[in-house]
Amino acid sequence: MLSGLIKNVNEADRVAKNDIIKIASGNADDLHTIMINAQKAEIATMMAVQVRNKILDAYNEIMRITL
Repeated sequence: MLSGLIKNVNEADRVAKNDIIKIASGNADDLHTIMINAQKAEIATMMAVQVRNKILDAYNEIMRITL
C-alpha cells in the first residue's frame, strides 16, 4: 500500500514538473490542465505526509505499551 502511495506521488510530481517545463518553454496550450496537475501533485504530497505522520503516531503508541 505504501509503495503504491509513493508511486502515485512520484508520478503526480513528474507530470507537474513536465508541465512547468512546458510553461517555461512556451509550449503550454492548456493552462487549466496544468493547474489541475499541479494541484494533484500537491494533494498527493500532503496525503503522503499525513499517512507518514499517522504511521509514526501508531508506532510511537505501540512503543509506549508496556508488556
